[in-house]
Amino acid sequence: MGAWYGERRHNESVTLVPFTFGLRYVPVEDEILCAESDLDNKAQNWKTEWENSRFHQELIVLLETHAGSASQRIDQIICFGLGNMISLSDPRAQRRSYVQHLAACTVRDTLASQQGGAAPTVFAQDPEYKSVDTSYLSEHFDCTVLDDPEGFRALNGNTFVITVSPNVPVRQVALDMTYDSNGPAGFLCNAIRSDGLEGEGLTRKECLEGKKIVYYTCNPSPALWKYKQQSLWMEHDDGDELDCFGKMGVYLRKQTK
Repeated sequence: MGAWYGERRHNESVTLVPFTFGLRYVPVEDEILCAESDLDNKAQNWKTEWENSRFHQELIVLLETHAGSASQRIDQIICFGLGNMISLSDPRAQRRSYVQHLAACTVRDTLASQQGGAAPTVFAQDPEYKSVDTSYLSEHFDCTVLDDPEGFRALNGNTFVITVSPNVPVRQVALDMTYDSNGPAGFLCNAIRSDGLEGEGLTRKECLEGKKIVYYTCNPSPALWKYKQQSLWMEHDDGDELDCFGKMGVYLRKQTK
């Protein structure tokens, strides 16, 4: 996301939640580095790449197979930390941000056809969004930007959460905020590959030596592992093809009977 939502607690024995939340300083917007016209020239190619990717195809298959029947109904999609595509200066980061937002649209459009009724509303929260990003998302993605921390406050049991390598524990916060519903209706997030208790089987030294990357700020947890076991899911690594997500998972909470 590029900016911290909270600060790390130093005395973690006091609480199970190692973060405090409060006010965050928001700097004056810098000069926008990418014109909308420049982005529009690239956008069609990025959209084509996304729609032709294996991840896109597998995502649609999972949603078409289970949405509206076996999985919990989804009324809203909330994206966390997908990046400020207009005001980014790094072309690779800009492409990743654009495609990740496209994924939210794919989820919305597929759910609209599978579930019936109104299409889920798409929201996005990222402290790095500038006003031009907000306008572009509204016009081109039909996506409403929420101020920090309103995205977290809006979470409920019918929310589909999208987050990619955030620098805050989005998945754990989402589970906590929707505890009474046994978690959100779904996730598109970094793959949940363990319960997080053993650092995915590697020591910190091994991680620092590059043998494996662990998402220290959005680690898996026993609660996330349990959520996965009770979900309908698929996992995919797009690193050799699209290279906009990494090792990802899509998890749909089963309907409660």
